[in-house]
Amino acid sequence: IHEYFGDKYSQAIKVFTCESGLRADAVGDKHLTFNKNGITYGASYGVAQIRYLPGRPTPDELLKPEFNIRWAKQLYDARGFRPWTCKKALR
Repeated sequence: IHEYFGDKYSQAIKVFTCESGLRADAVGDKHLTFNKNGITYGASYGVAQIRYLPGRPTPDELLKPEFNIRWAKQLYDARGFRPWTCKKALR
């Protein structure tokens, strides 16, 4: 996390601890799932709890810790911590 988030490391740790307990195997938001073309989307995966949506990496990819954190950094670069419910941990 430090490698990708640099000076935002402590904030990322707070958000991702709240999201997944920093567990690489965490799967959440199952209540948000939906089916499209026979594929189930909507659950969140990995340390940063990234939702599997059309056009995004697969759950298998998102469950790989480094891949997950790297993708989280891309989301962060685009929108800050807004994509994560646990952004509230930064207050």
